[in-house]
Amino acid sequence: MADHNGDEQNRRREEQDTETASAATLLPMLIGGLFLIVIGMVAVMIFT
Repeated sequence: MADHNGDEQNRRREEQDTETASAATLLPMLIGGLFLIVIGMVAVMIFT
């Protein structure tokens, strides 16, 4: 039982780490997404 509880705590810590990491990388991802959208719109305007 003690090992099982330890595993759960480790999983929770890993989830928190990934949450903070995703929060830190969220802004660059948004900027990249907007950049890709702009490129796509320009390409559509050029090819139509």
